[in-house]
Amino acid sequence: MFSSRHFPTTLLILAGLLGGTGEFAFAQSPADDAGIEFYEKKIRPVFVEHCHQCHAADSKILRGGLQVDSRMALMEGGDSGPAIVPGDPDESLLIQALRYESYEMPPKQKLADDVIADFVKWIEMGAPAPTGEAIANAGQEGMTIESGREFWAFQPPKSHPVPDAEPADWPRCDIDRFVLAKQNEAGLGPGPDADKRTLLRRVTYDLIGLPPTPQELADFLADDSPEAFETVVDRLLASPRFGERWGRYWLDLARYADSTGGGRSLLYDISWRYRDYVIDSFNADKPFDQFLMEQLAGDLMPAESLEEAGEQLTATGFLALGPTNYEDQDKKKLRMDVVDEQIDTTGRVFMAMTIGCARCHDHKFDPIPTKDYYALAGIFRSTQTLIHSNVSNWVERSLPVSDAEQKLLDEHDAAVAAIKAKVKEAEKRLAALKDELKRENQVAELSRIAEAGQKQRRNYEKAVDQRAQRLAGKAIEEEPGAPEATEESADGANRVVRVADQLKATETVLEELKAELKTCEKNGPPKPPMVICVQEEKQPEDYFVGIRGSVHHLGEQVSRGFLTVAYTSDDPEIGDQESGRLQLAEWIASPDNPLTARVFVNRVWSKLFGTGIVRTVDNFGFAGERPSHPELLDHLALEFQADGWSVKNLIRSIVLSRAYQLSSERAPSESADPENRLLTHQNRRRLDAESLHDTMLFVSGELTFEMGGRTMREGAQEYGYTFDYGRRAIYLPVLRNQLPELFAVFDFPDPNLSVGRRTTSTLSTQALFMLNSPFVMDRANALAARSLEQEMSDDDRLAWLTETCFAREPLPDEQRLVDSFLKETGDLPQQARWSQIAQAMLGSLSLRYLE
Repeated sequence: MFSSRHFPTTLLILAGLLGGTGEFAFAQSPADDAGIEFYEKKIRPVFVEHCHQCHAADSKILRGGLQVDSRMALMEGGDSGPAIVPGDPDESLLIQALRYESYEMPPKQKLADDVIADFVKWIEMGAPAPTGEAIANAGQEGMTIESGREFWAFQPPKSHPVPDAEPADWPRCDIDRFVLAKQNEAGLGPGPDADKRTLLRRVTYDLIGLPPTPQELADFLADDSPEAFETVVDRLLASPRFGERWGRYWLDLARYADSTGGGRSLLYDISWRYRDYVIDSFNADKPFDQFLMEQLAGDLMPAESLEEAGEQLTATGFLALGPTNYEDQDKKKLRMDVVDEQIDTTGRVFMAMTIGCARCHDHKFDPIPTKDYYALAGIFRSTQTLIHSNVSNWVERSLPVSDAEQKLLDEHDAAVAAIKAKVKEAEKRLAALKDELKRENQVAELSRIAEAGQKQRRNYEKAVDQRAQRLAGKAIEEEPGAPEATEESADGANRVVRVADQLKATETVLEELKAELKTCEKNGPPKPPMVICVQEEKQPEDYFVGIRGSVHHLGEQVSRGFLTVAYTSDDPEIGDQESGRLQLAEWIASPDNPLTARVFVNRVWSKLFGTGIVRTVDNFGFAGERPSHPELLDHLALEFQADGWSVKNLIRSIVLSRAYQLSSERAPSESADPENRLLTHQNRRRLDAESLHDTMLFVSGELTFEMGGRTMREGAQEYGYTFDYGRRAIYLPVLRNQLPELFAVFDFPDPNLSVGRRTTSTLSTQALFMLNSPFVMDRANALAARSLEQEMSDDDRLAWLTETCFAREPLPDEQRLVDSFLKETGDLPQQARWSQIAQAMLGSLSLRYLE
């Protein structure tokens, strides 16, 4: 594309822009929660069911010297050597044994291909497992229900007095007072406030996922009123871009995708309706408790309008859109695997509890007995998510319509059904006539053959008689000729003609009926849209404890219910004809639930500060981290509920705090709080994959703001799918087996898992992608062309580009490097020169990170 002799200079510019932001401190991620979750859901149950009896520390006979009840034991291996080589499944004996390539394990029956694929993926991930615990040992005991109720997360949020803190004039709100009080306790204090440019860029990305425009920056810089920042926040919260930004966070949790995953991945086709529901809900500031209930039991909730009823039905796609291997032929197992995924996702998303760990045994750490798991399983097993067949399918229903519209639809369906019945009858009559014609033709043919034989015999006999007469010297007597056809033959031919005529007439009638059917179907009222959803089973019922998690070995029956440790009232009342899903949703959304409000405000806080008050945002259990500011967490949770569960008001209160508006410069006291848990400054954060994608299209002038609708091309296949660019990243199809390259490189979450906190890696592949990707190069060309459309000097053009991309002025080193580059490349066309500069900007840390 460009002359290779100029490429080193481009790298120098890139180096200058990379260094222009100063030293970076990266917030450290906790343990690989996604990897642990994958292990808990996919790997541990298989070890427990198939391996534990012969290959665990408490096995009566340890076969082959191999233990599978710890990661270290697997790496050390048994008599044949290490069982796993983390990162290299092909060299792992465990995988060879599961594939029956060397040993054959388990010996009774080879595991399903998708299960083996899970083990391959687990080892590719580095074989993550909970630190210091036995991987498959089911005998360890966690907290009891009684002791669990004393644990902080299961205590109801309490109202705490707002503390006094010094300096007293620093806080702007109660959030600041709680934050400052913690700093005072540690002998620390807050750093400086962020400058207006930095603050505007930060809040614009945080609220809508895009950079501010130069005009928005100019307006904010020119507004010296005390309400200037508040005005910006309100504008951003009112933008339709807000729902696209915060809706994407929810889709991470909902493990949203446009394909099923599994052995033969299928396309969901209409899953986008759930995506649009999420975006619209955040834009409308739907109360979070209502948002929660709709996704668990929207089909069971009363609605004040058809539109609301449609939204509620669409919302239940939350339960249906998980990764499912629909072609699994063990339908009992398939059904339970879906239920297990629903339990785990529901617990993790709304309560930050790893309930799925209790499928095979009592939870190792948290007060969740196996009976609680199967109490929930009864609820979800009484909910229909699957339609079983050779390849099973998901449930689809049409959106509700008015009584008048329904009457027209019913009348049209009846008319279509009547014509179809006539078509079926005509087809049946036609088939019968064809059979009859075939038989008549066969009879006629046999008659013709018989008559031909008789005629031949008569002719033979006549010839013999005439020969005898000649030999006797008699005159040959001529006999009258025999008739050409008998009466029976004529009747047969007539029957053939009659049946053929009936056949032709019936074919004509059938063609007319098919034409009438086509016209009727075409001219009928429009069909209501279909959505992926769930519905009640015809016969709800309690379920049984699965011994070691197996559906083929059942124990005692368990009444449907919730988490005992967090349930403070009497046992839930679930009717015989109810699944219990509505009662479950009401309990989770209740202010009495100690987890729900805390979990959500913590998720919001983590998006605005880069880390949560509880850093393990998906795990509030004993194995998770403790809150850094427990009183503040309770305060936010109670305020959230008192404010009608308004997400926008919650976000507004946090971003208007002075703590949020601090500079990211490190405070002198950093050594006393190296992880910035006390929030003496803001955390620098890298843009996520979607913001990088959207930013490059936005600054190049190519981003369109069309909202909603189908984005997956009809008739497309998952493998080899070519993504179309131009709309925001949230509208790119999410395919479980193939992500856009930018997503894969910049830590887009695994859509097979519910993810509340993404991994943030810093890898060479990211810089290489920004240097070599056609997507980046095309955006750089467009950005350069956009700058060249304006009549301005080179210095002004650099200033415009820097302000457009970084919301700041060029740094001296950047100015010097660009000037030098332009002098060295004077023989190149302007477009080529500025495209290289633009690409260096798109690849810089100044663009990729928020101060």
